Amino acid sequence: MTATGQSSRLRIVAHGATALLLLQAAALNLPAFAQQANEPASESASSEAEELVVVGQMPLTRLRVEWYRAEDRFFATFNELNSTDEFDIKCQMKSRTGTRMVNRICRAKFYKDLEGQAVTEWWRGGAHSPQQWLMSRSFIIEDKTRRLENELVALVIENPELRAALDEIEVTKTRYESEQRRRCAGRILFCRK
Repeated sequence: MTATGQSSRLRIVAHGATALLLLQAAALNLPAFAQQANEPASESASSEAEELVVVGQMPLTRLRVEWYRAEDRFFATFNELNSTDEFDIKCQMKSRTGTRMVNRICRAKFYKDLEGQAVTEWWRGGAHSPQQWLMSRSFIIEDKTRRLENELVALVIENPELRAALDEIEVTKTRYESEQRRRCAGRILFCRK
């Protein structure tokens, strides 16, 4: 959007906010408002333009998106630097079966591959459910997870770009969580998270 377009948009928002304030004033004190509206405006008031400053707050969803984008940048950098593709971490929004609640899930490629093998085995008539199949491979998952964690720590220590990306995650996550606590203080229901 051009600067002129942005300026026009801000003027429209300011005029809309002014109209809203006037309507609220009218609703609160209708007789006084009507009397003032009928009085002629003084010369000094008509020659000066009033400045209205509208201060808004960023929606929680936008703060959460900033946090998730910081995580995505961190994982993209980590995925470039790590020693093997099976340690690459990807995040996606997923809902559990039977619910519409969507959660962000970040998993290493090796885990997603094992999940795929478990489902394939089950579809082929395997004796175990995918969860049981994965449980029977827990030693593999634990070993690869430990190796992934060790590599992640080593790369964060030796790479300033990865360290900065990790710091950005902490800043954006903390900003989101503190704003969420502030807005949802004392509310149990109907508070967006």
